[in-house]
Amino acid sequence: MGTLTNPVTMKLFFTKLTLNRANSRKKVLAIIVRPETHS
Repeated sequence: MGTLTNPVTMKLFFTKLTLNRANSRKKVLAIIVRPETHS
């Protein structure tokens, strides 16, 4: 469990989380704005 205390690993983890959240939001917005393009 030593990797969790590593600040670099934590930063990468949070960056990944933030990017995933942003991508999810973009997908949701795309579906809301253009539902006809989403099969």
